[in-house]
Amino acid sequence: WADNCGMGIPVTYEGTGELPDAGLFNCLIQWDVQCRYANGLTMRFMDNATARKQDIPGIRDSNAATFVGTDGWVCVNYSEIRTEPASLRNEIIGPNERRLPAGAVVGGGYAEAHHANWTECIRSRQDPVGNIESAVRSDIISHLSDIAVRTGRKIKWDPVKETIIGDETAARMMRRSLREPWTL
Repeated sequence: WADNCGMGIPVTYEGTGELPDAGLFNCLIQWDVQCRYANGLTMRFMDNATARKQDIPGIRDSNAATFVGTDGWVCVNYSEIRTEPASLRNEIIGPNERRLPAGAVVGGGYAEAHHANWTECIRSRQDPVGNIESAVRSDIISHLSDIAVRTGRKIKWDPVKETIIGDETAARMMRRSLREPWTL
């Protein structure tokens, strides 16, 4: 929802992280990745534990998205919205300004609002608040961040060709070999 302005996904990724050295899973358990959009806007993508260690305004809970601007910050999680200055919380959103989609409730009713929105969209045949395009963009950002951490290199993404450019080793990490007898 934060990128509901047509920017797509970031085009470069670089950062650090930690992989488990034992156990069942082999996914990142901590990460701190700088992502940059084509227009120069940066996004810092990190796990909850890393975020809580930073001197970033508003972060004190898990699963929070914090947006830092020139005039303050807004921190949103599943149960509340915090702002600095506090007056940002009461700003009136103009008729031509961007807003959260209908059905996106923050504060106590997140899951219920999503379920109700999904059920209504089945009836109305409208796209739900949590649509497939948003899910795919989020997944691509996560995977490219993972590849940047694993390679230790800056990853460059071509949004038109939907592939990593300039790094064949990293590009191969976008796919897994299929087990026999499966083929494509």
